[in-house]
Amino acid sequence: MSEIQELLADQEFCSMIKDLLENEMVLELKKFNQHHRYSRFDHSVSVAYYTYKMCLKWHVEPKEIVRAALLHDLFIYDWRVEKSEFGSHAFAHPKEACINAEKIMPLTDMQKNCILSHMFPLSKTMPRYKGSWIIQAADKYSAIQEYSQQYKKVLTSNQKYRKVLGIFSHIYHI
Repeated sequence: MSEIQELLADQEFCSMIKDLLENEMVLELKKFNQHHRYSRFDHSVSVAYYTYKMCLKWHVEPKEIVRAALLHDLFIYDWRVEKSEFGSHAFAHPKEACINAEKIMPLTDMQKNCILSHMFPLSKTMPRYKGSWIIQAADKYSAIQEYSQQYKKVLTSNQKYRKVLGIFSHIYHI
């Protein structure tokens, strides 16, 4: 069973996003590499799952936030090759993701802010909700996990790296 299949085996988590996981645009994310061997779909599911776990830990209602987390990187281009019509990728892709997410489902103001602010402080939009901060943290945690997989042997032998990742995990209680 793959890492993503293991996350999707959590029935409560999966029930929150089941309809989105069947959406053509969301499934199209499987075509794009995000962080080394992880597709953008895998990354999005991972961020949604860590968001779910943080919401539970911090007693925040997860469904609305988890759905936004799954859609936070819903842009359909290879950012390493193509450019967004909105400018530099780091600054522009949250806007593109939000526009695409609105094509799939109506977004609440909180969900829009979650998607638009997930790259703060690189993006101009500041997180205004607990959910926005949670998704931002889950996105960073997931990216660190995904990048570190490529260097796992080297990093696990590095005591400083293990300490930093352990502190990060402890802070976010995941």
